[in-house]
Amino acid sequence: LMPRWTARTHPDLVLRPLSGVHARRHIDVLHRPERTARRAVRTVLAELHRAAASIRGTAPHV
Repeated sequence: LMPRWTARTHPDLVLRPLSGVHARRHIDVLHRPERTARRAVRTVLAELHRAAASIRGTAPHV
């Protein structure tokens, strides 16, 4: 079971829509703590928190 955008189309690979499958995705962020001093890094981390909170239906914690 792979997301449809994981691999390019191939004649030996069949893509089929699935129903009733509750797939999950885990996103891990690995960074050096001192890198959060950079605005770009803080912005990306904040957006990831915001997106996760939106999916969970909770307030983001930053």
